[in-house]
Amino acid sequence: MQVHCGIIATGWQNRGLTNATIRLPTGSIMLHDLITMEPLASLTATSMACVTALRFTTHRLVAGDHSGVVRVWRLSGRGNGGYLEHTFWPGTSTPMRSGQGYRGGHDLSRVAGRIQDVQFTRTHVLARTGESVTIHSMSTGSCVFSLKGEGPVTATHLLRDHVGIAVGCRVHLRRYVAERGRVAEREGGVLHHEAPVTCLQLKRCENGGVLVASGDSSGCIKAWNVFEDPVETNVGESIVALHLNATDETTVITALGLENGAALYSWTPSRGIAVQKGDENLRRILESLERNWTTRQSSPVVTPSS
Repeated sequence: MQVHCGIIATGWQNRGLTNATIRLPTGSIMLHDLITMEPLASLTATSMACVTALRFTTHRLVAGDHSGVVRVWRLSGRGNGGYLEHTFWPGTSTPMRSGQGYRGGHDLSRVAGRIQDVQFTRTHVLARTGESVTIHSMSTGSCVFSLKGEGPVTATHLLRDHVGIAVGCRVHLRRYVAERGRVAEREGGVLHHEAPVTCLQLKRCENGGVLVASGDSSGCIKAWNVFEDPVETNVGESIVALHLNATDETTVITALGLENGAALYSWTPSRGIAVQKGDENLRRILESLERNWTTRQSSPVVTPSS
């Protein structure tokens, strides 16, 4: 589920028959007006499984499904429908055409697994499963970057020419420059944590650099620029989510913890940590955020009761 410019998009698991003997769930995406909840459009595709991840902007919607396929729709104005623009198979290194060794729209031997998150820019689409990350060219469908077999992938963040990937206790930062229709890796680095990384965010600074903020299961929060040594603090509980606000003058990282009661930690490396916790209104809001976050992580699909 995501909200953008007064429109809410949700992924649904529908019940349907694929043939006379086998019943498999199919997927669809519903767009509604956020205020009136009036239905605006339904997006479907041949052989689309139940939707497990989606993101959208005014012009595009990207969704990944349980079978490991990623689709891109071009949206009409104000969410009034759209058309299927691209289909990507993250488990393959090149785009596939109909009839090339796949059945029912899915290459069952080569797909990467259930899509847990999708992100996109104007030129590229990122797909994350529990064990891999792939980036595809929006224009050609070709896979321009793939990381797999390094360990569990817990978080990613895609910018126009940088990508951050959390794998186990490490955060990989990579910078890419388009050359001759492909993407060439130019520079990057690795930030190490002592515990598994749970969340990650990148921010482009005004001077052209990129700042990385990451949190882990031990409560450690780190801020890092590849040109400087990382700074860190520890709040003593697992970080569920964080938000990074950075300029050339100051950096503020807001982190959410839920182990010791709902708590918000605001960390400015030059000033220390401010903690807001115990307020009942804040607690209710954060418990709601926890439920929504847990739903997205475990099964980000809305299943109708009938």
